[in-house]
Amino acid sequence: MTQRELSKKICVSPQVISNWERGYTKGIDLEILCKLSKVLNCSVDNLLGLSNECVIEHWSKDELKEIKNFKNYLKIKRGFDDVY
Repeated sequence: MTQRELSKKICVSPQVISNWERGYTKGIDLEILCKLSKVLNCSVDNLLGLSNECVIEHWSKDELKEIKNFKNYLKIKRGFDDVY
């Protein structure tokens, strides 16, 4: 899934996705996290690194890599002061 495709699915700009991936964004809105969890078929807990459960059977190798990269970003930014 490209940044553009993901951005359309969660109603943010591709630049926002890019900023997340590069670590430029300090916080993510809870509503966006919920949309991401639905699109990525993972729980919010999983995105925040609080759970390892994720339904992955329909994702390609490249998509799983992108999910892992995004999850790693969220783990770095996980402080609950940063997620609002």
